[in-house]
Formats: sequence, structure tokens, C-alpha cells
Amino acid sequence: MQLSRSEGFGLSIAQALACQTPVVISTQVPIHSKIRAYGAGFAVSSPEEAAQALDTLFSLPPTEYVAMAENARRCYEQEFHPDVIKPQLINLYKKALSQSVP
Repeated sequence: MQLSRSEGFGLSIAQALACQTPVVISTQVPIHSKIRAYGAGFAVSSPEEAAQALDTLFSLPPTEYVAMAENARRCYEQEFHPDVIKPQLINLYKKALSQSVP
């Protein structure tokens, strides 16, 4: 669970996804749309929604929980795995280096 508005990406979220653990995060966290798109957990806007999301998560039938857990791992593998992130970071650094500084 990450409800902080001041914490950006949140390594703990990527770690949870890698471990096939569905997450509950704030809609203030930049990756909330990916969590929703993959069905890898819940993105919430208030403490009340967070409580409801936890209740829903803990009440899921086993087959639905397993599906969400598999979605969490798939989200990690396709969006946050080092093999995916590394080329993106290299390109970002190359772009930064290629820009001239006045």
C-alpha cells in the first residue's frame, strides 16, 4: 500500500508487483494508471477508498486473488523489470547529454 502524495514512484510498489502481490496505491502516485490497466490492484483517492480496497482485496475469492496476483507480476515484467527500464534510462541519459547547455 502506498498512499503518500509526496513519494514519487515507490520502489516498494515495484517490489510487491514482482512478488505477485496486488497493491493499493493513491491516484496521486504516477503509476496508478498502470495498476488499473493491468488489474494489478487498486488506485484510490481517499482513506475511505483505501479501506474499502483492502476489504475488497482480503475478501476476494481465491481464483480472483490469484488472477490479480498474476496481473501484478505481469505488470512488473512488462513495465518495471530492469530489462524494460534499463533501455529507457539509457535513452533518457543520452537525450539529456545531447542537449546543449547555454
